[in-house]
Amino acid sequence: MVDEAIDHRPSIPPVRFTAYEIGRLIVAFRPQPPHDERTAHVLHWSAWRRRHKAHARACHRAHNAAIRPPPHGQTGTTTPSRIYN
Repeated sequence: MVDEAIDHRPSIPPVRFTAYEIGRLIVAFRPQPPHDERTAHVLHWSAWRRRHKAHARACHRAHNAAIRPPPHGQTGTTTPSRIYN
């Protein structure tokens, strides 16, 4: 006769909540604005974030170009990578 599976391991308490998990729970359980308002906010934020990242990337590249001259024999006028476009 086969006994049912019994867990013989000692009871281990779960780990404490992380700050990220607490934040996710707060967001999940707070009252939500109407769907149209949320959608507009998310789209606005997404557009702002992409503009901000583009500006930061341009500044980063300009800074690096100013402190690092191109390697010998190159003019430094390469086309941007397609990954970032």
